[in-house]
Amino acid sequence: MNNDTGIIKKSYEQLIEQIFNAYWNDAFVAKPAPNQVQQAEAKFRDGIAKARQARDRAIALLPP
Repeated sequence: MNNDTGIIKKSYEQLIEQIFNAYWNDAFVAKPAPNQVQQAEAKFRDGIAKARQARDRAIALLPP
């Protein structure tokens, strides 16, 4: 693994932490209504999917 790939993977890990913390707060800490929990879950799933796509695409774009 080259340094660029490592940086991208580290950034992905940090992004996942941010996404999880937002989900944790929105779905549990804030004492949300049921529809707000569903919204938090949808945002979490979407955020994880987009973060994975961005990570994978960025790694694929790196020059050899």
